[in-house]
Amino acid sequence: MFKTSLGYGYYGKYGPGAGLFPLWISGGLAICSVLYILESVKQKGYSLAAVFPRGREFSYMLTVIASISILILIVDYTGYIVAGTIMLLMLFLREYKWHWAIGLSVVTALCLYFVFQVFLKIPLPQGAFF
Repeated sequence: MFKTSLGYGYYGKYGPGAGLFPLWISGGLAICSVLYILESVKQKGYSLAAVFPRGREFSYMLTVIASISILILIVDYTGYIVAGTIMLLMLFLREYKWHWAIGLSVVTALCLYFVFQVFLKIPLPQGAFF
């Protein structure tokens, strides 16, 4: 956001421009983030192994990362409905029986497509199938 805000005018014709607010907010948040990270590193008592998930939670985290990666890789070729259904199916299969997971994945992807494409007029990738 900081880099993008540099492309907008800092001052406009009648006062502050479009780049003023995002520049200061993103710059301030970046500085606060660095200070917080440095403070966290200085404090003792926590290690990365203690914070990082293990067991079932770790495998779920990997499933989420894999499903989002697959969505990103295939959405331009298959379209949002197919890619979204596959992503949701990967997530739902862990908690639901396969027939419920398929149904929920298809219905959720179609509902999201309908809301964004029809109501909000936000174009989603069409792909080869739709």
